Amino acid sequence: MDCRSTAAASPTRSSSQGRTARVQTLLVDDGHTPEYIELVPNAADKYVVASYTPGLVAAEDGSVTIYVQAHQPKKNTANWLPVPKGHFSLLFRVY
Repeated sequence: MDCRSTAAASPTRSSSQGRTARVQTLLVDDGHTPEYIELVPNAADKYVVASYTPGLVAAEDGSVTIYVQAHQPKKNTANWLPVPKGHFSLLFRVY
């Protein structure tokens, strides 16, 4: 997924209904090197939000909201995926 960061937060919600995967991951790539994954450096030193992320907060229905944004949210920080201001790509992996 090719993206561009804005000042607004961009929450992404993943539903647990029909889920057959054992592991799901969402990571941010620099979007400039299609031949390989180039993780984007960030002050939080955090590059992925996954089903195994410690402290990940799920809703009662099992869905997970991931905060894809440059600034850290006030709550549910385990659900935060830091992104740069400007161009980036998201990679969603399901195993």
